[in-house]
Amino acid sequence: MNIEGCVALVTGANRGLGRAFAEALLAGGAAKVYAAARDPSAFLQREVIGVENILLESDYPHADSTWPHTQERVRAQLAGLSPAEIERVTWRNASELFRHPVPAAYAQDPNAW
Repeated sequence: MNIEGCVALVTGANRGLGRAFAEALLAGGAAKVYAAARDPSAFLQREVIGVENILLESDYPHADSTWPHTQERVRAQLAGLSPAEIERVTWRNASELFRHPVPAAYAQDPNAW
């Protein structure tokens, strides 16, 4: 399969099989590989993965999701990230991946909503 220039989304890309898929896609010439992460180790590896390639994942409504503790876990996971990195992983990367425009008021102040 020719993946050169393609865009891919890999869940669980911070370890195991997901990480192997992400690495293989990048080695195969994928233009962009987004890594959906709910495991805090993804944020520790952001220099390797690239913060512009990480999406926050809650996996709701699956049985292994972080709900109903998602907000607390997200706050804890993002504690060491800069405001620019938080913006990337919480909404900007997903907006770019899915080509979904974000209202200007939200882009300027995510807490405005």
